[in-house]
Amino acid sequence: MRAIPSELLERVKKKWQVPAENADPAMKVYLSRGFINELFQVFTIQEGAELTDVDVTVKRTDTSAEPAEAFALAINDGVAQVKSKPLPYDDQIPWVDRMTVALSATAVAIEFDGYWDRDYATRRFNFVTEEYPWLFYVQGGVLYAKYWEDAEITLATDVVKVCAIRGWLPANGDQSNDQGLIVAYIKTDGLVYYRSYCIQVGGGKLWEVERNVAEVLTAATDLALFRTNDFRIGFLVTIGGVVYWLLTERNYAGMSVWPEQITAAITDVSFDVLPIQYQDAFEPVEQITAGINDISLLVCRPINPEVVSISNALNDYRILIKVNYPLSQDLTDPTLKTKFSVKDSLNTTFAILSTSAGADQTELYLNMVNFSSAKNDMTVTFTSGASEGVPSALTCNNDGCEFDLASFATVFTASIEPPKVYTDEQITASIANVTFEPKQVYYRTMHTDEQITAGISNVSFVVTNVGGNPL
Repeated sequence: MRAIPSELLERVKKKWQVPAENADPAMKVYLSRGFINELFQVFTIQEGAELTDVDVTVKRTDTSAEPAEAFALAINDGVAQVKSKPLPYDDQIPWVDRMTVALSATAVAIEFDGYWDRDYATRRFNFVTEEYPWLFYVQGGVLYAKYWEDAEITLATDVVKVCAIRGWLPANGDQSNDQGLIVAYIKTDGLVYYRSYCIQVGGGKLWEVERNVAEVLTAATDLALFRTNDFRIGFLVTIGGVVYWLLTERNYAGMSVWPEQITAAITDVSFDVLPIQYQDAFEPVEQITAGINDISLLVCRPINPEVVSISNALNDYRILIKVNYPLSQDLTDPTLKTKFSVKDSLNTTFAILSTSAGADQTELYLNMVNFSSAKNDMTVTFTSGASEGVPSALTCNNDGCEFDLASFATVFTASIEPPKVYTDEQITASIANVTFEPKQVYYRTMHTDEQITAGISNVSFVVTNVGGNPL
């Protein structure tokens, strides 16, 4: 075993002397600052010699999730541009240019509109943002606002400084107390004003009128906004190198206390089941007597209703259908015509205007449109059976029973007088191209005077009949 040098041994003895003799007073610290690093960390968004103004906001679209993206609106050499970067923050991931908002800008602000929603895991409310932020910028003294890529809106004039924040919106449904998306700004006269984008009575949102922060009476040089945990909005106003705080009244948002839940239940429930007591008893024998009274039988002699004839009077556009037995239905029923159809040999359908009775119930008229143009024979078709809104059938009664008129398709020759055409006719005849052919004459004697007479007789003309019209 190695020996310990005397000097080292004395030092070891001194180290354990106080604890061994219980003479080492000490105080344990139970409350500490609790931060390993500094409270704030500085990150570079953009570098440039002409940077003049910048504002940053974060996006969270789900109350149960952490903020997912950071947005920055900065002015570099008068150009206002939007940049974004995913969260959590990573120095190795660069900021991405999203869009150029304006040229010759002098002041900017960026903020999300949204609402507060409960996170049941952490038992607190988180601000849930819209998909894109609102952009605010000053150009030539005019303050403009635009929702991402939408058209710009003019909010105020003579503006030199601007900032924005989303005010408290009650989570208990009382949206009439919406503080709105607040845009505060300093004008060239040094006074502070603001406008709010709030929920209105009908549920829509509007930019409300410009309001002056009356408490600021002298020229302000800088301005900022913040929210307090007791539901107020704070204005930080710099006047003559001094920062002043201005706080609004509380906007009771219903987010301070976890809601109470009352649960009711029924316990110690018991019930008794009692046995049913049966008693035997004897009743007189019951007898049920049934009988059949007023029996009647309906016996009908069968008949076979059928069409006797189909015709029409000359130039009468009514088709008369005669049946061998009287029909039981109302023959003027307007739906009855749908059970019939009339066509000619070229399959041309002629419309049926209505139906009506003839001399008695054995005759049914089909009142037609003009069918003088029908070609050759015509066919009347009847379809028996039920259909929607139409009598089920045409029937004939015999001995109290109804017998259906069977479906038919009967051909008949319509009495139609063809149209007459009268024209004035004139026949003109003339003689033309008459030719005489002289013949050589032989004389038997040389001493007799002879005379030759010529004439035209028995002239006739033949007229040929062409077509069917008489001439």
